[in-house]
Amino acid sequence: MENRKGLVVDVSVSAATGMAEREESLKLLQSNTKSGATVGEDRGYDVDTDYQALTHGAQ
Repeated sequence: MENRKGLVVDVSVSAATGMAEREESLKLLQSNTKSGATVGEDRGYDVDTDYQALTHGAQ
C-alpha cells in the first residue's frame, strides 16, 4: 500500500502460518522497492528476525 495516496501496489495470498505476513511482506518489499526507498510497517513487524531480514536485504 502506497502510504500517501492509498494506492495498492501489489497483493499476495498465502497460508496462515503465524509468520506468513512477515514472510510475504519481505517478498513484496524485495520485488517492489528501489534503492533508497523508505518503508513503514505495522508495530507487529518490529521483531528481531524481521528487522535482520529487512536490513540484510537492503545491503
